[in-house]
Amino acid sequence: EATGLVTRFTRTAAPSLDPHFPVELRLFREVEIAIILANAWFEDFDHQRLNSQVTDAQIDALLQRFEGQLAAAPTPGVSSDDVVLLWDYLEHHYANAMRPLNARYWPCVVKLAPRLSVRERAQLFEPLWGGIGKMTETYEQLASALHRLGLAETVFAPISALVTERDGQLVQSNSIINVDILSRLGGSADSAIEVRPASEGTLRPAVSVNRAELAALTNELIFRLDNEPANAIVNSVDLLDFPGYRSRQKLMSINEASEVDSNGTANNPVARLLLRGKVAYLFERYTNEQEMNALVMCTSTFKQSEVVSVGPVLKSWIDKTQGTSPQQRDGRASGLIWALTMCDGFIGGALNGEAVQFPEGCDNMLKLTMIERFGNEDWMKQWGSTPFKNTYLVRKPRFKTSFIELAADGEERAYSDSSHIALQALQQAFSNSELVKRHVAEPQDAWQAMLTLNDGGMTRFSAAFSPIANIDFKLQRIAEQLDELMVQLLPRLEEYYEAGGEDERAKKKVIANMIARPFATTPHGKHVLGELLGYMSLPEQQLRDLYLNGDFGSPASDATAAVQAVSKPEVEYDIFGEAIASTATVETPAAPAIAPQYQSHEHRFARAAFDLWATHLRNLSRRQHLLDLLELPAEAIALLVKELVVCAERLDLPLQLSNALLKRAQSGVRRENLVQRQVLT
Repeated sequence: EATGLVTRFTRTAAPSLDPHFPVELRLFREVEIAIILANAWFEDFDHQRLNSQVTDAQIDALLQRFEGQLAAAPTPGVSSDDVVLLWDYLEHHYANAMRPLNARYWPCVVKLAPRLSVRERAQLFEPLWGGIGKMTETYEQLASALHRLGLAETVFAPISALVTERDGQLVQSNSIINVDILSRLGGSADSAIEVRPASEGTLRPAVSVNRAELAALTNELIFRLDNEPANAIVNSVDLLDFPGYRSRQKLMSINEASEVDSNGTANNPVARLLLRGKVAYLFERYTNEQEMNALVMCTSTFKQSEVVSVGPVLKSWIDKTQGTSPQQRDGRASGLIWALTMCDGFIGGALNGEAVQFPEGCDNMLKLTMIERFGNEDWMKQWGSTPFKNTYLVRKPRFKTSFIELAADGEERAYSDSSHIALQALQQAFSNSELVKRHVAEPQDAWQAMLTLNDGGMTRFSAAFSPIANIDFKLQRIAEQLDELMVQLLPRLEEYYEAGGEDERAKKKVIANMIARPFATTPHGKHVLGELLGYMSLPEQQLRDLYLNGDFGSPASDATAAVQAVSKPEVEYDIFGEAIASTATVETPAAPAIAPQYQSHEHRFARAAFDLWATHLRNLSRRQHLLDLLELPAEAIALLVKELVVCAERLDLPLQLSNALLKRAQSGVRRENLVQRQVLT
């Protein structure tokens, strides 16, 4: 939790080639620094009160500074693919905030970023964190450190990166996992440490880097387990310890994030933002990369977590690794393992009360740990054929409590005589609770295992990993996701296959029925059609921004793309009756070559506006919240959009738009004075 890094305990890691540098650290890539800072900006600032919208003028001014760099040679650190990764991440998580950047900023950044220096890239990415200078400086500092390390993905550090000796004892005051180390970022209190970057099976010469920089850049600390584990399951799985998820702030300025240390010195305000952004991104990253096929969710039995943003993240992990529906999750072992921790604290508190309060206390404990935060989640209500109940009770053995007697050597010896009757009554209340029986499998066994002396429920808890420790568990779910992607991909590829005659007509009828069915056969269908039409309209502000930008790409390439995009005419048909046109084969003369004609601003604006509208339509089927609101299936909307776009291309809608715009255009009039008229056209 200290610096937002993952700790991996593994039996399979190879030892370091240099015994003086035994600590293996994995580092972020440069583009991930931008992702983390952007995450902090969007999650930790109050955008409802801040005027944080990026304006068209700001984008133009920024891009003009780098116009001459497009011809420069690529530089290492960030590739075009990396920029697309950054774009995809932000588009997925913050689609509304990204809309002003989609028309002009991102297409230029994809080309520019790989050709800039680290400092220039930091300035180019600045709109992604609100133009906050201190965050830009942090990007430059961390990216520069990464470049000094040769952009290595793995480095080996000395043991002093974790602990140092002081007065004969090992302390963590300068450790990269110390909670305060990030606060030194960019300050004079930071100290340097040497590490050896790894490259192609060898270690490069040692490089000096500041400890705070190393802590910020590290995403994973790897501990190689040499000794044979007590539980053999550790031999077949890696254990990943994730930093605790943190509640997000609602800042109005960067200075509000600053904290004062014990000496009265204000720390780097970006440090805490960086920490929260790292913690959030790490779990998303490991989920997307299918790193974890099992997840232990720990919640204390006597205090509620203050973090309220875990639900969507947990659901995303479940969807990817366990299945998106109860049907997919049913019949297989659950990879989500819920641990109700600190049960000694719950028992101690309950024993201070009356036995008549035990049933209510057990219900309240389940509500506190699971139901209040996650009770409305679909997976909690129905994991497979039953509610989620892969829940275990654990406590820390040999920990001093009022109800267990300890021997002189610290071993648990027996339950105290005064607590025997109360413990039995509490166990009975726990086992009889309907809420407990709904979400804890075999509650009596779970309780007894937790009270096992010198064990605390750990043996039973560890056994939960056996069904999912085999790699086949993960591979099966990945294979299912691959099949799902193939099912989604097939219709998109199918459009390039041209069937003829009645087969094609029959196929079109099926598509038409799939589109019409939600509107014609459901009680709400006719009422949501108007709402859907409203959502299909392109927001006026996006058109204004596009018109004023004036950069629509190459006219010649646009014209060529338009010609290539037009599909062949198809035979008309009646979706509710018989075909109304002959299916005889009609020979179509070869289309003559069309010279590029989109030369004026209005011509190119028409084409760009059409492309923007088509993209807007295609995104509708991916907006799950909107589909849920309208109660419309994504498949039907995707098919409707596809047919609309194809039809619009066939009717040459861009040309019709440009003709309409040219009629309203006036020579010699400034673009700013024409924008409202042309946008409304």
